[in-house]
Amino acid sequence: MENKSAIFYLFFANIVSGIAQGISLLAIPWYFTDVLGKSSVFALSFGVITAISLFWQLYAGTLIDRYPRKNLFMVGSFLVGMVVLGAGIYGEFNSNHLPMALVIGVFATTQLFFNIHYPTLYAFGQEITSTRNYSKINSWIEIQGQSTRIIAGAIGAVLLSGTGTDELTVLGLKMHLPFEIEPWNLNEIFLMDGASYILAVLIIARIRYRPMVEKQVNRDGLWNRLIEGFQFLRKNPLIFRFGVMSHMLFAFVLVQIVVLLPVYVDKFLESGADVFASGQAWYAIGALSSGVFIRKVFHRFKTSQTVMILMFVGGITAIYLSMGKVPALFFISTFLIGVTNAGTRITRVTFLFNQVPNHVIGRTNSVFSVINTAVRGVFIAIFSIPYFTENPTVSMGYAIGGIVILFSLIPLWNKRKRLFEISGEL
Repeated sequence: MENKSAIFYLFFANIVSGIAQGISLLAIPWYFTDVLGKSSVFALSFGVITAISLFWQLYAGTLIDRYPRKNLFMVGSFLVGMVVLGAGIYGEFNSNHLPMALVIGVFATTQLFFNIHYPTLYAFGQEITSTRNYSKINSWIEIQGQSTRIIAGAIGAVLLSGTGTDELTVLGLKMHLPFEIEPWNLNEIFLMDGASYILAVLIIARIRYRPMVEKQVNRDGLWNRLIEGFQFLRKNPLIFRFGVMSHMLFAFVLVQIVVLLPVYVDKFLESGADVFASGQAWYAIGALSSGVFIRKVFHRFKTSQTVMILMFVGGITAIYLSMGKVPALFFISTFLIGVTNAGTRITRVTFLFNQVPNHVIGRTNSVFSVINTAVRGVFIAIFSIPYFTENPTVSMGYAIGGIVILFSLIPLWNKRKRLFEISGEL
């Protein structure tokens, strides 16, 4: 494979920053829920961040097209690293106290960087590899990303809750250690996270590569890209219906991970940070498993049929979470959410790539992204109501999510024969 050294450094930098980033994204929602008791405030803040990301995602695509991807990685990682590191240093000099606004600022910075990070990673990976290796690189990125998330969940469980009386709980499994680990303060986690970003910058700086393709600079305005995407989808309403409805599971899962899950674990399951972080790790294991096995398991099913099956399982699982309180079944459920969300996303993209011409795929994806972000905003607005942050009604958020996912299946099921026809699978 071409540019092996560049690919190694790229993935190494991504792992270094990704683990610490994952721990921070675990720690901040839990901090608001368990330490501050301000889950509603965090949900509202997340809603504002999501609204900002609606426009940032579109602009981020323009940056990726216009500027060297290596430079974007370095500048982005450096800026985020300085913000997070600065927050950690502030806490160190203020008796481990971090103002609420500063913690939200760190979360916002991390989230907005995440919106440009993975699109840049995929684009850079394609830039330094030949066409025949695109599929392999994309698979490696997916596997590496989910593996990093598993590690972050496992380490996060230890750092957030400590080991108590020499007992360590990871992935719901209890182990005994010959020593005790004290829980880390949030500012200590920020120091580690910020330092990892700076280390990632140094690693990325070592990347040397020969571009395998000539980069095509897209200078279309944001509004023009959206208009062209809407025009194509207006002429193809079935593709529009499929693209929007098949995205509902993804919209709910993103919101529940950040808004519902911390409160659900704390107040409904009445458990600690180890269960919260382990649930995240089991979700990542499910997503990783889906990336590896989904095509083998569903190779006999039609593409759109696979999406509908996975959405049905995801919806039923969410509804179960609104009722069940058994920790072991909670881990199984988060695993299934990971499988169905990742499987739906992978299969959905395959269907759309086969139905949408390459020259408009970016524009149609922009339309779907805007709609999905708007749906997430509605979910966040609903789940930030105090009704969903108190026990026992905290679990009702999962019931609403599951019902929305199942109702999203109806328009797809009603047009299933036509979907099979246009994909050539009837």
